[in-house]
Amino acid sequence: MRELPFTMAEYQARVERVRAKMDERGLDVLLLPNIVYANYLTGYQSAGPSYYTCMVVPLRGDPTLVVWELELQGVYDSSWVKDGAIVRTGEDSLKATRRVLDERGLLGGVIGIDKHTAYLSADDYERLTSELASCRLGNGTGNPEGADASQVPSGDRVCSPGGRDDGKGDAGSHRGGGGGSD
Repeated sequence: MRELPFTMAEYQARVERVRAKMDERGLDVLLLPNIVYANYLTGYQSAGPSYYTCMVVPLRGDPTLVVWELELQGVYDSSWVKDGAIVRTGEDSLKATRRVLDERGLLGGVIGIDKHTAYLSADDYERLTSELASCRLGNGTGNPEGADASQVPSGDRVCSPGGRDDGKGDAGSHRGGGGGSD
């Protein structure tokens, strides 16, 4: 790992501020499909900033950076993050994000998504919510440290293992259209 621009204490404080806001708003996981937030919270720098990058911030436990497979070494070389996950060449990045959440056991809580970012189009936001159609979703939009951030909407859903709707909520209220790949 290269020398980070800020101290580990500063990066940890930033993540803890995000987690405090997540906790206040009832979020268990926050998805930040935004390379700027990934850089701010971890120091991560990409050789290809237009490639998909999504920071997965659980309320407890280590964050994960989801990146294109050829960017994975950059996660370890330029940030303090120890858990990098890949989007394989040709794989749909939004399906890969859901896979990563499933592999890490993060589908069972309330998931917030930052949807107002230049790095996630409206169509991709709808596709991501469709991928998470059986999960309980909150609005993770806004500055992750709090300004205009996450509110859990009514009509929430609870995601059961394997991503099937468990009947405890409205499984159709957040479905998006489309199903193409990146």
